[in-house]
Amino acid sequence: MTKVHQQSLLLGIFIGSAFVLILLMVILPSIEMNYPFEEAFSTTKNEFLSLKEHSSLTNESTINLNEKVRILCMVFTHEKNFKEWAYMVKQTWGAKCTKLLFMSNVTDSNNLIDVTVLDLVESRDTLWKKTKLSFNYAYQHHLYEFDWFLKADDDTYIIMENLRHYLYPYPSDLPLIFGFQFNTHFVSGGAGYILSREAVKIFIEKAIYDTEKCSQIDGGAEDAEIGHCLYNVANVTFGDTRDEFGKERFFPVSLQWLVNDKPADLKFWYWSSAEYYHNETGLECCSNTSIAFHYMKPVDMLTMEYLLYRFKVHEMEVKVKDLPVKFKKEDADVMFPRKNIGKKPKEK
Repeated sequence: MTKVHQQSLLLGIFIGSAFVLILLMVILPSIEMNYPFEEAFSTTKNEFLSLKEHSSLTNESTINLNEKVRILCMVFTHEKNFKEWAYMVKQTWGAKCTKLLFMSNVTDSNNLIDVTVLDLVESRDTLWKKTKLSFNYAYQHHLYEFDWFLKADDDTYIIMENLRHYLYPYPSDLPLIFGFQFNTHFVSGGAGYILSREAVKIFIEKAIYDTEKCSQIDGGAEDAEIGHCLYNVANVTFGDTRDEFGKERFFPVSLQWLVNDKPADLKFWYWSSAEYYHNETGLECCSNTSIAFHYMKPVDMLTMEYLLYRFKVHEMEVKVKDLPVKFKKEDADVMFPRKNIGKKPKEK
């Protein structure tokens, strides 16, 4: 082969390669690719955003957190509390759960709530057994329907929007537990705690059957027991739920107690047993993105519901078009068009 032929051949190969490369750059972006890992995600029913979804998102994109952060709420209650406390949870924050379960040992004869009946004698002395039975029920019936599993009491109030916003960044296939920390491996049951799907799997598949590292009796403080159990068996991560200013989001006491502007008694259990130092009271008591409060009476729950979702404070700088039309002095007769509506009839 002559030198000229060699040069022509090399030039042809170069031009052909360049043409193929350009063709691939034009065609490939328009092809819908089916990645094997997406099928794996679908088989485990994990609803996290796929890589393709992330690549299509911008800062202006909208995400529905109700869909992306699926939460099973398990509320511990008992027969005497069905009518007022449990029913009020159902009417308020519980309605915002992806699914709401009331855990007890008997059904509700008034049919106000749907009870998941557990095989136990209802007592404070069986709370640890109730906890194991409840999470086992969630594992057996709902594991892949939800990303997160919340345990709360019937006198706990949860701001579900803030909880979903807080949980959104964390993958539920990591073993995680969140709540108010009394110490490194102990979260408050009254404030509510939440386990990732992976933490639930570890709890049921490994932890509760470990006779050396997990208590096998029915009694004991359920919040302390589950914390020690998960940490001893699998080193589950206990997430720090404080905000960027170090303020707590989960509270084992009521909001009314917290906003009382008395100096903190640092010997009281709330202050003395907390993992993180804090002593604020009054309006500085809590994070602006707080999630949970304990010891909330039914009327307290209704008050929270009204203030959070119905009460409105008007802005002081508004567009003229959003203001009501100003009346003139001569408009006195039409200023109050509804003044005769709803008046009590005069007594004769």
